[in-house]
Amino acid sequence: MSLYRYITRKSTFLFLAVPVLSMLSVGESVAADSDDLASDKIARSVQISGDWDIDGNGQADALTDGLLFLRYAFGLDGEPLINGVVAEDAQYTTAEELALELEEIFASSGDVDGNGSVDALTDGLLLLRYLFELDGDALTTDVIGEGAIRTDSSGLEAYMSAVMPQAPYITLNGSAAVDHEQATSYVDTGATATDVVDGSVTVIMTGSVDSDVAGVYSLSYSATDSEGNVSRVLTRTVTVADTIAPVITLVSDAAVEIELGSTYTDSGASAADTVDGSVDVVTTGSVDTAAAGTYTLTYTATDTAGNEASQTRTVTVVASSSLEVLNVFVNGEVDPVWDLGFNATDSNNNWSTSCSNDNGAGCPNIAWELVEDSERGTVLQIEHSSAGKQAIFYFKTSMPKNLSLYAGGEIKFDIKTISGDSKYTMKVDCVYDCTSGDKSLGVRGDDGWETVTVNVDDLVNQGLFLDTIDTGIVIWATQYTNTVFQIDNVRWEDIDGGGTTVEEPLADDGWVIPSFTGYESPSSYDGYSLTLSDEFSGAEINTDNWGYEIGGSGWGNNELQYHTSRNAYQKDGLLVIRAQQEAYKGKNYTASRLNTQGKQNFKYGRIDVRARLPEGAGIWPALWMLGKNITDVGWPKSGEIDIMEMVGGNSPQDNHPDGDRTAVGTMHWNNNGLNGSYSPVSTGGYRKLSTSLSEEFHVFSIQWDVNGIGWYVDDVRYSYKTINSTQPFREEFFFVMNIAVGGNWPGSPNSSTEFPQRMVVDYVRVFQKN
Repeated sequence: MSLYRYITRKSTFLFLAVPVLSMLSVGESVAADSDDLASDKIARSVQISGDWDIDGNGQADALTDGLLFLRYAFGLDGEPLINGVVAEDAQYTTAEELALELEEIFASSGDVDGNGSVDALTDGLLLLRYLFELDGDALTTDVIGEGAIRTDSSGLEAYMSAVMPQAPYITLNGSAAVDHEQATSYVDTGATATDVVDGSVTVIMTGSVDSDVAGVYSLSYSATDSEGNVSRVLTRTVTVADTIAPVITLVSDAAVEIELGSTYTDSGASAADTVDGSVDVVTTGSVDTAAAGTYTLTYTATDTAGNEASQTRTVTVVASSSLEVLNVFVNGEVDPVWDLGFNATDSNNNWSTSCSNDNGAGCPNIAWELVEDSERGTVLQIEHSSAGKQAIFYFKTSMPKNLSLYAGGEIKFDIKTISGDSKYTMKVDCVYDCTSGDKSLGVRGDDGWETVTVNVDDLVNQGLFLDTIDTGIVIWATQYTNTVFQIDNVRWEDIDGGGTTVEEPLADDGWVIPSFTGYESPSSYDGYSLTLSDEFSGAEINTDNWGYEIGGSGWGNNELQYHTSRNAYQKDGLLVIRAQQEAYKGKNYTASRLNTQGKQNFKYGRIDVRARLPEGAGIWPALWMLGKNITDVGWPKSGEIDIMEMVGGNSPQDNHPDGDRTAVGTMHWNNNGLNGSYSPVSTGGYRKLSTSLSEEFHVFSIQWDVNGIGWYVDDVRYSYKTINSTQPFREEFFFVMNIAVGGNWPGSPNSSTEFPQRMVVDYVRVFQKN
């Protein structure tokens, strides 16, 4: 519907004779005589209409057709005629076409007042006022030409009404050109038609689109009003094409590592296309298992429309080696693991301010720089001042690392004294205030470059926790004074138990799991929802929930086992964790330790773990939790909640004569809070049963909320402790499940302890309040 239908008769166009001139662009150009214009007529494929829909869009509009009429009457042509006044959906858009249409209209019906001539300030303004819906005096005042035969409003309105477009006005809904994806449903947006008399008019569409077949389809739209007036015909082209490439799915992993000399059989890939269905996959590339290196296999699939997709798999062929190396500073560069780079701390700064990657500018008593050595190339040079003040240098990471793999291994580095005293001291930190403590290295590098080797276990025995390492090495000249030294090739090495090859047994050693009975907890609780569970029903441990902690660092308790990934497995809907007596990487026992760190964290709820426990002196199974922030703040500031611990024993000669039948629940935290000094405290309780916890399944539970924690065995509460805001128990925690052998609390196994020992877990369930 035209714009004039929305403007009231009290509009600003009541006296349009003068204001309208500003819209005519009169000053832009003056048209040539109409005879000259007629001589330049161009051929058109459309029929001149003769009514006052000048631009051919199906309606007469004041600000398009009205202004075109007025500008033409003022003698404008070319751009001054059409600039800014052609409707978006106009059929005629060029000055030449519109001039021809206007010439015909002027000749047939342009003399509105009937005085024998077409004049801009009479006929033009009459048309414009009419299109703005003015009538009466507002229509005729000061715009009737001399000698006019139509002078009254009613006569003029009747005349102009007769030459207005009578057919419905039709517009497309959406675009006139549509691209549509093949093999997907096509829904047309249609068109809308309105009529001056009938209002909304039904639109008839002809044509169809087969979205399953590629091609270009044409749809036509028209409308007829009750008097038989037919609108212009609009068309829409719909191009149906397949533009989506096939989807390639790799069979097996995208990154594969194999040993040198082994046989590699590629698992391939499959491809599916929305139009073609299954599509052939072409593989390019090859793997040479006789040469170490990284190889790329490319999988390509092309559908019948020519859309192509590709995926790659990398196959890394590696030489078999028992040596694992973690670089700290090699070839003049800090390894990316130690992302905080070069650092120092100075006693003059009260040890509270570190100099980081500034060559020591902020530390008055220590400085460093990269220098060129004639033998080594780029090395790190560290210099102590003459003041004799304490200052230390270190490499640091922002995210503490679990370096349990390097238990039994070595820290190695090369050192050379340039000047001053050649005695050195080093240590390694594990999130303040956890540390290995100082280790004296004695005189080193006074005769040139010397390789220093430090046993990781020596640092562990001094208190280092390998699961939260945050410095690659901390080193300083023991006397702190007037010493300049250089270091190079700083690295951690896992020497794999002295380089001996360990036979890796299958996780499932063939043990037939007995048909244990025992208590089973409810599968739901009123007011709670099950938010996390593992029923251990699959063939493999669910790595979306669980990860392995590997190593033999003693785990802060002088434990005797080495934790591996091959001492835990699923079978018959149960998880089995096995403690075994065997020589492995410098230890005499192996077991497994699983956790949900970085995978599943939670806060508050009812936690049920149904498990059958191992037994015997020196055996220490645990179902427990640690604070999510342990890698940031360390233990005990992170907090620890022991759902169940048991230290084995069943006879008077054992350290814990009733241990096999006693479940212990405990909470641990730092007494001085998150920002205080190291001060671990704990509280809890225990429940002693009449029979060994190894005889049947029991359900070990906690009920945890903002106020406190309650501990249960088979839904019988035996302990409850309140919590407060100074403790870490109002934050998220993650699960840990393991068997330890020996350690500070249980003591070592004795001659009565039988191996292997196994913990069998039926399920882990977390229920949280709705």
